[in-house]
Amino acid sequence: MRIIGLLRPAAMALLLCPLTALAYGGSGHALIGAIADQLLEAGPAQQVELILGMDLAQAANWADCVRSVQASAGPKRSFVYHGKEQYRASCGVYETPGEQRRMEDYVRRNFTQCPDGKPEYPCHTTYHYTDIAIQHERYDRQDSGARHDDLIAAIDAALAVLRGRRAPQPFSIADKREALLLLAHFVGDLHQPLHVGSVYLDASGQPVDPDTHAGSAQTLGGNSLLTGFDGANLHADWDDVSPLLDPAHPPAELFSAAIALPATAGEPGHMARDLGIRDADRGPPRFRWPELQVL
Repeated sequence: MRIIGLLRPAAMALLLCPLTALAYGGSGHALIGAIADQLLEAGPAQQVELILGMDLAQAANWADCVRSVQASAGPKRSFVYHGKEQYRASCGVYETPGEQRRMEDYVRRNFTQCPDGKPEYPCHTTYHYTDIAIQHERYDRQDSGARHDDLIAAIDAALAVLRGRRAPQPFSIADKREALLLLAHFVGDLHQPLHVGSVYLDASGQPVDPDTHAGSAQTLGGNSLLTGFDGANLHADWDDVSPLLDPAHPPAELFSAAIALPATAGEPGHMARDLGIRDADRGPPRFRWPELQVL
């Protein structure tokens, strides 16, 4: 079941429609899933329902909902879900005892087992992005910003579990349901330029390639770049969503744009690498450097 091939056209539709320039937050992820639901033929749709027990629109925010799981301090940590207000609208479907236990268990298994995992910055939060410099035309795990626990690796891990294999370290994915919950979200992240293309600056604030320029500074996926709009940063602006977009009623033009996209050839894992950097390569023209301030 080539789930990534089914989600990818819907995700790309967000980039093709002018109204969706900022649609990457909770509503944006749900919208990607809603369009993907419409694209599914009967057989794959039945498989999705069998694995998830819900549609892709509902599944698409699970990987962000787990951010509401809080860990206690000390060597014997406990993990408890406390719904954060910023995720409440998208996460209500998971606020049942059974679903909360699943989220808590996932965070427990993906907390500090990765190379850079820390209690204040758990491993599962690093699965949502990769930091390849925007000057690069392709993804290479040897480049600065690429990691064995980045977004591309996380997609590969989810696909492995869906194919009946174990997730490679450092990922811990319990079963196919958890894998599809993750994949439904990560495909959306893959098409958010600031989740795949990172801006690195030199001492004067000019963009540089960290693989050829020593001493460059990371901008944390645009979180350190202020846009001047109420103190917001570039990443937050991208993650915002237009009130004109309602996941419960996806605009017909988005579905038309998605259905018109040609199918991407190749293995799903290779698609993730190719699509990620292809969208990252769109980054430079969108950044107006004089309007940005570095935190």
